[in-house]
Amino acid sequence: MGASGEPVIIGGRGRSSRVGCGVIKGGMSRWWVKLLLVLIHVMGAGVFFSGIGWGLPSRRVDAFLFGEREPWTGVEILQRVGDVGADARGADVDANPIADRTVPVVVNETDARRAEIVRRYRLFSYQPDEMITLMSLARMRPGAGDFDPRLYQYGGLWVYPVGAFLKVCGVLGLIDVRSDLAFYLDYPEKFGRFYIVARAYSAMWGVAGIGAVFWLTRRFVRLDDSQSRGNSDRQFATGFCPVIASLCYICLPVVVNMAHEAKPHLAGAVLMLWACVSALRYAETGRWRWVLVTGALCGAGFGMVLTAVWGFAVIPVMILCRPTRWSTRVGVMLMASTVGLAVYCVTNPYVAWHLLSDRTALQSNLGNSQAMYAIRDLWQATTNGYSLLNIAMGILLPIAAIVSVLRGGRRLTIWILIVPASLVLLQFFTLAAGKPGEYARFALFPAMVCVLLSFAWIARFKTWVAFVLAGFMLISVVPRAAITLLSFVNDCEENTSRLRSAEFAKRVIAGGAKRISIYAEPAPYSLPPINLFDVDLVLVPHGSDPQKSHPPTDTSLFLAEARFSAQPPVWYERAHQVLYGLPLFLDNPIGWADKHFTLVTEARYIKSR
Repeated sequence: MGASGEPVIIGGRGRSSRVGCGVIKGGMSRWWVKLLLVLIHVMGAGVFFSGIGWGLPSRRVDAFLFGEREPWTGVEILQRVGDVGADARGADVDANPIADRTVPVVVNETDARRAEIVRRYRLFSYQPDEMITLMSLARMRPGAGDFDPRLYQYGGLWVYPVGAFLKVCGVLGLIDVRSDLAFYLDYPEKFGRFYIVARAYSAMWGVAGIGAVFWLTRRFVRLDDSQSRGNSDRQFATGFCPVIASLCYICLPVVVNMAHEAKPHLAGAVLMLWACVSALRYAETGRWRWVLVTGALCGAGFGMVLTAVWGFAVIPVMILCRPTRWSTRVGVMLMASTVGLAVYCVTNPYVAWHLLSDRTALQSNLGNSQAMYAIRDLWQATTNGYSLLNIAMGILLPIAAIVSVLRGGRRLTIWILIVPASLVLLQFFTLAAGKPGEYARFALFPAMVCVLLSFAWIARFKTWVAFVLAGFMLISVVPRAAITLLSFVNDCEENTSRLRSAEFAKRVIAGGAKRISIYAEPAPYSLPPINLFDVDLVLVPHGSDPQKSHPPTDTSLFLAEARFSAQPPVWYERAHQVLYGLPLFLDNPIGWADKHFTLVTEARYIKSR
């Protein structure tokens, strides 16, 4: 890095021009770097793939849903549900929504409604958004040339590869792929394997992000390296700081969580990170191949998930980081942007098709997503966004990242990371009002960038100081990452927390309860399986008090309130009493695994988890 803050242009094809290659003076040899990279990738794969079979559909729910009755077969369920149709609605749009939520609704008053609920419990996972990818694939008709996913906030680079992986696994006999929905309703465990394949695709992208974090950390450390540093300081900075940064990335709670869910957000963030790698290579070398690669990676991220559109911001930043004529900059801008848009269109051909023709499916899908994200109270959005950011990556990493920017913000190339991360954060805070913990997934890319900026700053210190600071950064994320991973592992067991809550509800119903007020439509992610025939499940209006909506007439037969809310397990409460005040945050507000539900009932009924 030159004294003026401009990037040092590293040319030539020799080993000395490559980061992490050859022997770095006072640093680590090439084979040590490769060995460390392999070990870190193995560790990351172990974290991301452990517990990947969590929260899958199972026939164990029948004992709760049907009580003493004979469970319905798959054919009987489909007959009662009826034809939901294959119209032009988005894949994530409910075919039979409850029209009026201003009045209480008994959601299990007919066999048709009961069958619809049973179908959810036999096909849906414990994560509410995972099913929409499979619904999208199910509505395609390849034989008729119809590959329209009807799901456009999740890009084609997510949907089509998942479909391809399912096809390959079916050919290999790893899963049972057929078009018979009744079969999967009879054998939901076989359908559950589809989720494992889709989650494995997400976990693979989590592993792919390790290399980008290692490379970028090592790169920025070397650009800051000083000849006046001692040998041990240089070795720690160029060798061990990238290693600890990679471990910190692996242990980011939001990364651990998203690697276990069949959703494209982690893949999109990783593609944005690799776009930053490519953009930095262009800023250093000026080679046109890096222009093409950067544009392709930006388009691929956008083609994976719509929120990765901010990755295109690296293109103008990398152009400004490269000293050259403005005519060349304009050409680079046009080339990279064109390639990026071309990649998006190739991976999402139906978006362009619907924009030019019938926009019904496009408006249905995107309108459904738009309804969930709107700008509301900005003050509440800011405060809630701060809390969610803390959930995603802890408190120390953002502070260290801010210090790093203040100390090294004049270095132009660092803005390749800062600009897209800032745009993502702006959107994150603007829409954060009233959002639950799972909204923290939209802070994935800023969390990764905070890791990079933090360790670029830490590497400037003497070895012992840098070691202590790096240790604090790692410790700040490990506890919540551990509890997040443990929640997925726990939900791989047969007797999950939801089924334990269902056991308690079964005892309450046996004691005489005839009505249960609920706050969300029954599904495996929102409610433990409850008898659909012997009690009325009353969906209360938004924001209403169930006791006022349904005043008890016979308290021996009435459950005044049955609110199922996430609660920590008993062992956590005891640990919190011992470690009270320490910032360990032993919970997993982001994910849906190992949720402990509490039934708040009349005084005569016990409270249990």
